[in-house]
Amino acid sequence: LNKLRSAYNEAKKPINEAIKKQEQIVINAKEGLIAKVNSISNDDNDVCIKQFNDLKNEWKNEGSAGRKTDNKLWEKFNKSADRFFTAKKEVIDTEINTANDLLNKLKNGQISVNEATDELQNLNHINKSKEFDLLKKEIQSIKSERFKEQQKVKVNSYLNLLESFVKDEIATSDAPSSIKNKLNKDSLLKSDLKNLQYACVKIELIAGLESLKKDNDLRQTIQLEMLTNKFNKASNDLDTLDGLIAYFLNNLSKKPAAAEKNLWKRISISIEKLLS
Repeated sequence: LNKLRSAYNEAKKPINEAIKKQEQIVINAKEGLIAKVNSISNDDNDVCIKQFNDLKNEWKNEGSAGRKTDNKLWEKFNKSADRFFTAKKEVIDTEINTANDLLNKLKNGQISVNEATDELQNLNHINKSKEFDLLKKEIQSIKSERFKEQQKVKVNSYLNLLESFVKDEIATSDAPSSIKNKLNKDSLLKSDLKNLQYACVKIELIAGLESLKKDNDLRQTIQLEMLTNKFNKASNDLDTLDGLIAYFLNNLSKKPAAAEKNLWKRISISIEKLLS
């Protein structure tokens, strides 16, 4: 039995030596990769992590150095890269703190939306975090509220046009300059009801609103006119809201009658539909 065991061991010797030789080649290669990790140095930590991951892919292709040795080498390999991930965590923690600080300052009015937006662009490592998302949503919410408020002011500047016109305060009002600049210097002593109706119905058409039944013929005429202009690629001031409003005021006296005020009420509904 001893002879058989001895013969078996002798037969295995070349195989074991070949395995050890191959394992040593792998050990040398993996120690070389560990040395490369230790030598990684770049001001951009993300570049360092990218280089480490590239070396990790090389590691997987090197084969086995024996289970025990492999585990030790793998632990040493990853430990050499800990500095990169520690640095990245520090950057992430700093950016999260910055995002929270910006959110508080924005809510308290200590910084403007533009300042918060500029700072948001610098938070490159947490763009999928809840802190980044909360700050972004707050910025969007403030912008949305501000836009609604601006739209409300704009709509009111249009709705108040008739009152400003009657009081002869258009020049000093917050009325759009695109309307002010089209107004005649001298107002009419008597309103031109036909032109007022034209402006009213056309604005309703532009707004996609129905007109009164008594205006059906006028509405059809205006529709045909609009189609003709579109086909001929022709346009003028009476194709825009501001132009039509100016046209309405230019054909209105400073003492509008009830019927003329009612036309303006209809125009006001169209204005809210178009500008809101």
